Amino acid sequence: MTGTVIFIVWVWIIVFLFAAIPGVVIGWVASAMLGYRRGIIVSVMISIGATIFAIQKGLPGSYLYLPPFLVAALLGVWISRRTLRVRKWLPLAIMLVLAAAYGGPLLLTYITNGEQDECSFGPVSNVQYRDYLRRAKELSSNTPGSFTSNDQEARARFDELFERLIDGKPSVYERVAASHALLRSFGAQYRNTNVRPDPYETVARKGGFVSFSYYLDINRLGVGLFNPLLIFRRTTYISALLTGPGDFYRGPVPSVVGDIRFNVNYPAFDTRPPDDRAPENCPLVPSQALSESFSHTTR
Repeated sequence: MTGTVIFIVWVWIIVFLFAAIPGVVIGWVASAMLGYRRGIIVSVMISIGATIFAIQKGLPGSYLYLPPFLVAALLGVWISRRTLRVRKWLPLAIMLVLAAAYGGPLLLTYITNGEQDECSFGPVSNVQYRDYLRRAKELSSNTPGSFTSNDQEARARFDELFERLIDGKPSVYERVAASHALLRSFGAQYRNTNVRPDPYETVARKGGFVSFSYYLDINRLGVGLFNPLLIFRRTTYISALLTGPGDFYRGPVPSVVGDIRFNVNYPAFDTRPPDDRAPENCPLVPSQALSESFSHTTR
């Protein structure tokens, strides 16, 4: 019995230490914007939600998290009652901070990584690539809001846009250029090509895929726009998978040589190791000797 009491007390202390700052801020903000009574109600609801989240994640002693979360939030409500002058400017300050937190990184996706549009792909010149980029932007702008929170549907949507953009061209150089242009039209940042030092030689010998990794702010797809949980955790991981010769993918949608399919992973609370950024700014393309091996075949 004594051991159980000690365990409960330690859980409360540890959780309160972690929840004190965010809990106080939440209670303070809720009370300042909504009033004293509504601030208490919001604090209770958020504390219950935090406890449910902890239980779902299987955190130690998670069923005991409600009291320390609630105490921290109510402490914020009490502080708000003692700082009435602050409440006059607090809502505006909160809106400005949230706008900067959301809009700053989103704006950067439009103005950064311009060097990744200086690409040429073997015989595909930068002028030709720019034409793909222009057409990709037109395709995406003609169907705004077409992405949903389902990453499987997002994959299918990228596949569809790519096929419309490439219009049946078999050349691997054209196809890699078009896939890069499509992702860049949404502000995606190229990170690396999966196999080093020569992915095409390796895949031609062993089979499989050449994978091009990208980061994309989920808000550029219109998915996280009204989701407060995606203000800060917003990196979408996208891979453009080029099917190599020999070992065809036989999944739900069969793939043949030269196919490019997109794998989309929306932000999650589980951590994921970062993709190292390669020294080159553009996806790698095969040598002329291997180009035919990766060009698209007829179905």
